[in-house]
Amino acid sequence: MFLSPRSLFSFRIVYLSPMNRKKSCKSPNEKCAAKASSETDPDFEVWKYLESGESFSHSTKKKRLENARKFLKMSQVQKIGDAGRRRNQFTETELKSVNLDEIQLPPSSQAEVAVNKAGSSRRRGTGYNIPPPPLPPHKPDPPPPNYNQFFRRVSEKVDLKYRDGNKHLHFVKTETRTSVMSVKEESGRELNRLEKVREWIPASNMTSQGTGLRFRFLSYNVLAQQLLEMNHQLYKGMNPVHLAWENRWRDIQREIRQYSPHIVCLQEVQFQKPNHFRSHYLPFFEQLGYRAVFKSRTGDKKDGCAIFYKLDMFKLDQYSLVEYLIPRVPVLDRDNIGVVCRLIPRGRTDIPPLVVGTTHLLFNKKRTDIRLAQIGVFLAEVDRLSFCAGEYCPVIICGDFNDSTTSEVYQLINNGYIEYQGAPRGGGVMPSQLVPPSIGLTDTCQWEQVLQGRNEIPGYGSGKFSHRFSFHSVYSDWEQHDSSNRVVSTNHGDWTIVDFIFYTNLNRRGSLNLVSRLLLPRSKDMESIGRIPSDICPSDHFPLLADFILGS
Repeated sequence: MFLSPRSLFSFRIVYLSPMNRKKSCKSPNEKCAAKASSETDPDFEVWKYLESGESFSHSTKKKRLENARKFLKMSQVQKIGDAGRRRNQFTETELKSVNLDEIQLPPSSQAEVAVNKAGSSRRRGTGYNIPPPPLPPHKPDPPPPNYNQFFRRVSEKVDLKYRDGNKHLHFVKTETRTSVMSVKEESGRELNRLEKVREWIPASNMTSQGTGLRFRFLSYNVLAQQLLEMNHQLYKGMNPVHLAWENRWRDIQREIRQYSPHIVCLQEVQFQKPNHFRSHYLPFFEQLGYRAVFKSRTGDKKDGCAIFYKLDMFKLDQYSLVEYLIPRVPVLDRDNIGVVCRLIPRGRTDIPPLVVGTTHLLFNKKRTDIRLAQIGVFLAEVDRLSFCAGEYCPVIICGDFNDSTTSEVYQLINNGYIEYQGAPRGGGVMPSQLVPPSIGLTDTCQWEQVLQGRNEIPGYGSGKFSHRFSFHSVYSDWEQHDSSNRVVSTNHGDWTIVDFIFYTNLNRRGSLNLVSRLLLPRSKDMESIGRIPSDICPSDHFPLLADFILGS
């Protein structure tokens, strides 16, 4: 069929226009279909008005129709909502109220996105200010647990009471005011019971105090708060008030002021997230006249060791920050550390220097070989700093050794000798050479380079460790494993002692005499004392204290 250009133009108009499509219907079915399309077609009202204008060309009307479709589609994609879509529909009444020449077409999709990012929802062409679509409901991430806030909330709702039949502290909700014992009174009564157990016992071999320098020494694993919260299963069922850092720190300060030590060695001092050493320990001790030497554990560990000394009694001569992590050495692959320093008494030229060291060894019952290698490195640094002017100075070492009195570590320190070859370790036995010779650690727990400077011959591969000190344990009278009244310092599934203070008695350059020590609780005492931390002890270890006299 041949169509003229005019008929082609008419065909195009009829095809595009819903109004013309309605007029061209002939049959009843076509009329019904046209009527239905006019009611359902969203462009019907737009075309109805645009068709009535004589000044608009068909190309302009088609372009505006396409833009109107894009605009409606855009509003649907952006999910403005039912109310917003009703406002975006063109009706004859709305369009007659404005001048079509002033109507600006909707912006492109990119411009619309930019407008949305800028926080504007102005839709050009309708005259309405459409608010931006509401943001979907967002549930913020829960904050990290605030244990201190939780513990304070618990402490406000409960009162601490003591039940005679149970011998353990427990919580009872107090809905009404009742005549209950206050927490302060109960804490005082608990402290009195602990003080009766922890008595100052004079040394049996102490005959005369002489004219030397008397000082008090304290060693304490203070339990880093980060380790407490990370291993919360170890403290299940315990009073949450006693686990809060604010309460524990208050009691740690109380103990320091009560005992008034001149040298303080701390383990598990928290250095990261948050840094309690900088925010709590250092300001507190500096206010009391102490100075510090400290070291954080290597790797991602957050705690470490610190030595505080009274500035008016001692001055720092030398120190060593010992790291037990040595790459490519299987028995020295852990992040434990130690601190050793040499202190000179002030105003006493007749008294020799004092070497003090503290450490915290690996906590793994099966890896005695690692702890033995660590204590070998630690003793080598103690030997290096304590040997001056051709002689050894008095030495005190302490810390959390994570080993009992029957272990190879204790036997080495206390007896000065241990044969480790063939001893069990995790999954096997120890070899004849525990530490590779390339490290430079000899069988006498000394550095090869140091021995060469003293014109001595180093030894390797004997399957033994030894040292040149004559150490004595402060609690040697009560810490034997087979003793019925054995003292304890912590609980590792059962009450045991893993914290020690060792000292050298007689040296050529001077003497170090034990005057007295604060007795640790014994196994039978813990039935009445209960678990720790508590209101009588802020850590899961008891502090160790001893009085010494440093003489010439």
